[in-house]
Amino acid sequence: MIKGLLFDMDGVIIDSERYNDKSCEELLASFGKPYDRDYLKPLMTGKSDVEGMEILAKHHNLPISGAEFNRIRLETKEKAYESHIPFVDGFENFFKKIVDYFNCPKCIVTAANENFVNHIDKRLGIGKLFDNNLFRSDMVEHHKPAPDPYIYGAKQLGVDCKDCLVFEDSPSGIVSGCRAGSRVIAITTTFSKEVILNNIEKIDRSVNVNNILFIDDFSDESLTKVIKFAETTNS
Repeated sequence: MIKGLLFDMDGVIIDSERYNDKSCEELLASFGKPYDRDYLKPLMTGKSDVEGMEILAKHHNLPISGAEFNRIRLETKEKAYESHIPFVDGFENFFKKIVDYFNCPKCIVTAANENFVNHIDKRLGIGKLFDNNLFRSDMVEHHKPAPDPYIYGAKQLGVDCKDCLVFEDSPSGIVSGCRAGSRVIAITTTFSKEVILNNIEKIDRSVNVNNILFIDDFSDESLTKVIKFAETTNS
């Protein structure tokens, strides 16, 4: 029986990754450097903002810290979160149906900082949707791909990770969910299945991909696949 639904935020609930790509591209261009999305983004997604910017800076040997790089980017990113980042297409309908079906607690487990979470809550009402169960990586010692964020989220819901479904879009987040002992729904809104699998192998070859279901969108067809996957693997 599924007893908890745990969702990443960026790229799963909100359609923010296109903006994040653009901001990274513009930031690196100001230093005369290219943004190699296929290589860099899988390394960055699921990390905190500072950790992500540290990866960019080190990759290009830039004389700037991740914290300073992030400070430069922060103002424009915050404006986007305040004003125009929407739900991922189909999420609201999918979410209502899956919550009605499983009738269990749900939460957000995100690497986004408190300000960004608050901006999205004010605009889109995610606190109400998730009964104010909004958990951030800064609430635990180790971030994704460590299992800590999802273990923490499940614990706050009063359930065991093995009885939860985790919804993720990033390789590091998917590995985090798998390491926590959950079944993971990997939505290919941000990365293709091939890119995800290649990067999962780089992070942790021991991850059992049989515990991962890939879906392309939040359609009713995908919902049917998720329910079948959950009930089959939980039997």
